[in-house]
Amino acid sequence: MKKSFFICALAALALAFTACNGNNPNDPLVGTWKHIEENGDIRSEQKVKFEGNNNFSYSDYKYMGGQVHYGQITKGTYKIDGDMVYVHYTGFSWTNDGVHMEEQTDFQPYDEWFKYSISGNTLTITRGDDTETYTKQ
Repeated sequence: MKKSFFICALAALALAFTACNGNNPNDPLVGTWKHIEENGDIRSEQKVKFEGNNNFSYSDYKYMGGQVHYGQITKGTYKIDGDMVYVHYTGFSWTNDGVHMEEQTDFQPYDEWFKYSISGNTLTITRGDDTETYTKQ
């Protein structure tokens, strides 16, 4: 009897964790945010996607004449602490033509902190002296 109760308790616990999936509905960063810069014929489009399970991906594409000149995707995990976000980068891929992505096999994970604020659909990220604004998609 104790064994079947233990198995039922483990099954219920596993179901609870699976149902939650680690998502945090109160996480203000969850969603896709976009930042665009244009300088003459060069257009830079950056997107950051924060997922409720504390994973994120960041993409940065440079366009010249409407064609992808360079692109990169960085992935990792994040954690919010007050008005700061701690990110742990775990992977990096890039493209020179917008079609073929290559993963950097010797990527060394690293960490970074940055300050953030949200006002309406605008996310402001500050790293040192650099500030960028992103619009929620």
